[in-house]
Amino acid sequence: MPAPSAHSPQPLPARPLAPSPSPALSAAAVTVHYGKGVAALGAGELQKLRDALPRLRQQLKGNALIVVQGYADLDEGPSPDTLARTRANRVRRFLEQNGFEIRELSSVGWPAGTPASGAAADAMRRVELVIERD
Repeated sequence: MPAPSAHSPQPLPARPLAPSPSPALSAAAVTVHYGKGVAALGAGELQKLRDALPRLRQQLKGNALIVVQGYADLDEGPSPDTLARTRANRVRRFLEQNGFEIRELSSVGWPAGTPASGAAADAMRRVELVIERD
């Protein structure tokens, strides 16, 4: 994984993840979307996260971790990988501010994939919250 940029929060200890989902990962518990080149959550997406908090807390029972996975479209400026990490880190901080403990969270920004346009590009600009179980 690339080193965090100067604008990224201090990295937290996290378990390394492979780019492809493992059997221990569930499908995305929550997905929020972003506008092109934007790292801040819109009001609707922020409310979506707030509404998901009780469900996320329930899913963390047992030995589980919320993996906050940030994604970006390849055409989102000169550094889409940094944008993906920034999105993930901001959602992770939101969860921390809403009572989740650092040990319950991990964040990662995936490198931008192939160029896309239209709906495919919109779908790439997202953060997914995935539950990982041991």
